[in-house]
Amino acid sequence: MDLTEVRKEINAIDAELRQLLGRRLECSGQVARVKLETGDKVYKPLREKEIREEFLAEGDRYGLSEVKNIVMNSRKYQYGIFLDEGKQSEAFNIFFDDEKKSICEQGGSIRISVRVDETGERGLCAGDVLLAVADSEVDIISMEQKKDILSMEIYVENTDMAKRDAYILFYMLSEETIS
Repeated sequence: MDLTEVRKEINAIDAELRQLLGRRLECSGQVARVKLETGDKVYKPLREKEIREEFLAEGDRYGLSEVKNIVMNSRKYQYGIFLDEGKQSEAFNIFFDDEKKSICEQGGSIRISVRVDETGERGLCAGDVLLAVADSEVDIISMEQKKDILSMEIYVENTDMAKRDAYILFYMLSEETIS
């Protein structure tokens, strides 16, 4: 098998993955709508632990980080649906105050601090916060961690996509870090 044939196979697999990920997001959207109807929250650490354990039970540690990222993106998608429906939580409204909203609307630099949980039992660990930020349309200008407080200065570009992504990211962080 030559390189061209291998790349052709990889492209076919990528096409299948796009379809599967699209189906997963559709299901995730349905889950969000049920959660909206029942007043449930997006973040379910025990459910995510079950998903990881199922994956590990099949003996596949190699793809665990990809699964973790897929699950996190599904949650971000659900938070977007919650925002579209105007269902922001009180934690979000406190975390994302008028000053942050104003900066986000115009584009600019926003300083945030979150309390992280390195056990991952009550909230996101620092690595997961960084993964969420890195997977958003924002840039980290500076960052420092002192004990369980992670502080970052985040730059939000003045584009619709970046502003929406920032809103979703801040909603996620307000819900999934320890308050």
